[in-house]
Amino acid sequence: MKVPCRWLTDYVDIEVTREGVERLAERLTLAGLEVEGIEETGTLSGVVVGRIVSARPHPDSDHLTLCRVDIEDREVDVVCGAPNVVEGGLVPLATVGAELPGGLRIERRKLRGEVSEGMICSKEELGLEERSDGIWIFDPALDLRVGTDLAELLEYDDFVLDFKVTSNRPDCDSVYGVAREIAAIYDRPLQRLDVSVTESEVRTSEKVRIAIEDPEDTPRY
Repeated sequence: MKVPCRWLTDYVDIEVTREGVERLAERLTLAGLEVEGIEETGTLSGVVVGRIVSARPHPDSDHLTLCRVDIEDREVDVVCGAPNVVEGGLVPLATVGAELPGGLRIERRKLRGEVSEGMICSKEELGLEERSDGIWIFDPALDLRVGTDLAELLEYDDFVLDFKVTSNRPDCDSVYGVAREIAAIYDRPLQRLDVSVTESEVRTSEKVRIAIEDPEDTPRY
């Protein structure tokens, strides 16, 4: 069973760093909940929320757009090849020096004679989907602040614990079950699940009939 550490933080306080997760895995294994491995989801650095201030056609290309993007502390020029560029749109901008999933490093360069100081990203380029048709334009209803670090916003950096859940620990066969075990090991508060049940007006006995034909041979029933 695989459990993301950031999901665990919804229920119990843990340290989501390489060192913290390794210590946690050791404690869980000693407590009888064996951790077979730790996976790191990947890193994302240097990508921030930007606003497209202006967009105009590239003078030497029929498919490129010259964008001016506000990233809070400054505005940068970016050459973009996506068909869905919109002025005023909030987008993920990989700044110069940023490292994207797959090892791509963003550098300042010229495209058809125009300087590009970053890259406006699609979900595909951020490793969030297999194929994208254009750049990722954030929903305005999210009310995102320009300059916000995307890794922090998406809680992108994470670790996944791979558990071997044995037959005698069905109580840990869920994310909440693992969180409960961690809370017990470290004596930390556990955020209880907010579960509400709406009872049906139709009684089960009105839909199902059970008859015990041989009560002597089946005394437990």
